[in-house]
Amino acid sequence: MFVGIASLLILVLNIYTIAIIVYALMSWISPSPYNPFVRFITNICEPTLTVIRNVLPGGLGVDISPIVAIAIIYVTKRMIVNLLM
Repeated sequence: MFVGIASLLILVLNIYTIAIIVYALMSWISPSPYNPFVRFITNICEPTLTVIRNVLPGGLGVDISPIVAIAIIYVTKRMIVNLLM
């Protein structure tokens, strides 16, 4: 039972990691904000990244919130594996 729940949580976290990577890559090419896919990815990723941006010190010059988010997801996945599996 716990293995199934852990596997599902890890799958969701992996998909969210991919969404964050896509969001970061989209910031390089500046796609149309009216594109439904762009809006979907933005709506999924922006709340988490905004919280991280508010916690990080300002003045870095580069937005590292996606890197921090992916690191947090990685640590969370490791904890899930250790606790539930």
